[in-house]
Amino acid sequence: MFNTYKILTNEIHDNFNVNISLCKIIGRRWSFVYEAGNFTYGNNHIIIDENYGLIVECSSDISDKIKEYISK
Repeated sequence: MFNTYKILTNEIHDNFNVNISLCKIIGRRWSFVYEAGNFTYGNNHIIIDENYGLIVECSSDISDKIKEYISK
């Protein structure tokens, strides 16, 4: 599953031109496991499933579009 999410992270980075980090969710902590772009700080947390999520540097309207993209 991790490789699938790495591919998804790269697709989102390329399609939406955002810096993004794939994270492993461990309780309340989000641990960075992969980054696309020059990630420094993300203001939007997007849960993919109970184990993985994305932290994205973008506006909330782009975040909503990314959520739609993931749900396809």
